[in-house]
Amino acid sequence: MIVTDGASRPKPGERACGDAWCAVERAGVHLVAVVDGLGHGPEAALAAGLAVEHLRRLLEEPEPPPVDGLLLDLHRVLRATRGAVAGLALVDPAAGCVSYAGVGNTEVLLLGATSSRLFSRSGMLGGARRPRPATQRAAFAPGARLVLYTDGVLPPDGKDELRRLPATRRARFVITRWARPADDAAVAIACWESG
Repeated sequence: MIVTDGASRPKPGERACGDAWCAVERAGVHLVAVVDGLGHGPEAALAAGLAVEHLRRLLEEPEPPPVDGLLLDLHRVLRATRGAVAGLALVDPAAGCVSYAGVGNTEVLLLGATSSRLFSRSGMLGGARRPRPATQRAAFAPGARLVLYTDGVLPPDGKDELRRLPATRRARFVITRWARPADDAAVAIACWESG
């Protein structure tokens, strides 16, 4: 069973959070995403919120695009905003894999039998230049944890703690422990739990 969770918080002293996350399940496949609207404040929050809403709608289509296609569609939609960067992962437990594509400074930590990182390509969504996302694939097996985070989160180093905590407490733990003090922050986590 795949359990997803996420958390975000604005830069201290601000009300609007320009970083967002989402988790959507469709036909047994789970989309887990983080989006970072450029800058801070209401305009960054608008871009991140628009991206999350659009991802949810795209996954409702009969044939949603692959993960790199989802990013390119977000690029088109975000042209009316200041832009954003994003990381998107599709977790397919039936296939035992995760597909990831990202644009900009979002990262992914994959915890399983071993730990690895998946990386985003440079660029931004919504700008004048069309991004060139590339899909990376990795094995995803029972017990695995996938942690996506924006640049407002320092790379988590408490891998053992992330494995031990209940699935529904991991995202808040990451934000509390590793969020940078001068930035918005968001994290989304997918865990393959037994039972």
